[in-house]
Amino acid sequence: MRIFPVFFLLTVISISGCAAANQQARPSYKVVAASAMTQPEWLNAKSSEEAGYLFFVGQADGVRDLSNGEDQAEAQAKAVIRGALREQLRHEFEAGLGQSAAAQHEALEQALANGVKNLDLEGVTPVKRYWERLEVPVSDGTVYAYRLALLVRMSKDRYEATRVQAHRSVASQIAK
Repeated sequence: MRIFPVFFLLTVISISGCAAANQQARPSYKVVAASAMTQPEWLNAKSSEEAGYLFFVGQADGVRDLSNGEDQAEAQAKAVIRGALREQLRHEFEAGLGQSAAAQHEALEQALANGVKNLDLEGVTPVKRYWERLEVPVSDGTVYAYRLALLVRMSKDRYEATRVQAHRSVASQIAK
């Protein structure tokens, strides 16, 4: 039965992350192929900015198919963008609320969750990807899977327009 080995693989990869944070910990998997000789520098950054664009990194671990992994990594990058928008909006609204009642802060959290989760993130474009093929020993043999990182970009103008749209949505929910 292959369910346990796949679960084990996902657990091992989740713990180790795409870039090995602790070189002393020896993972039980082996990288047998990669898209580049060394891991790219952008892999360790959650976000960056350059020449009118914001860049975000999404990752997918333990996937069997690279195209499926790219879809998962892009979805995760969009979750990172939504998280950045949510934090930015939280700071903006909390500055306006000041030390007001806790009920207003609860309403803010709910409005932020609703206002950001359904944002249509237009203009998110994959620009680079890095993958590794992993060989993971399991009790009845070996399982192969990929981990993939995807660098996406979004223009600063598009990001700001999306932030404004989310700000309006959150403000209207708080006003109710």
